[in-house]
Amino acid sequence: MEALSALAIACAAMQIISFGHESYKVAKAVSKDGSPNERLSDAVVHMKELSTTLHGHINSQPTGSPLTPSSQKLLALSKRCLDTATAITALLHYISTNTVGQSRAKRSVAGQTLRWWTHKRKLKALQEDLEGIRCQIETAILGDLW
Repeated sequence: MEALSALAIACAAMQIISFGHESYKVAKAVSKDGSPNERLSDAVVHMKELSTTLHGHINSQPTGSPLTPSSQKLLALSKRCLDTATAITALLHYISTNTVGQSRAKRSVAGQTLRWWTHKRKLKALQEDLEGIRCQIETAILGDLW
């Protein structure tokens, strides 16, 4: 066997082992917590609460005074944050449950793991978007304070 063929076979075997290990970790987390990423769920809930509070605070300004440009920017960012957090929550709920008729039934661990693998990229993109929005909100608040 040529050296290049042996290297290709070894790489393919390592990729299969890596995939299996990550699948096992996700399946273990799903069977333990019911969600592939419990910390993400908690962080999303926290960001939704903060975004709703910020949105309510900005909207509670006296009706006669117009919003400043920085308040308008914070309002737009809090709305984006709330929308992104809602999308993540919906996707996590979709991964961990299955709609059967009118009732919701828990998916099996293997089914949840497979569903997580198929939506992994979308979930990661939403998570990165939420992190970027959080940084923009912090920067806008610090800019107003400065």
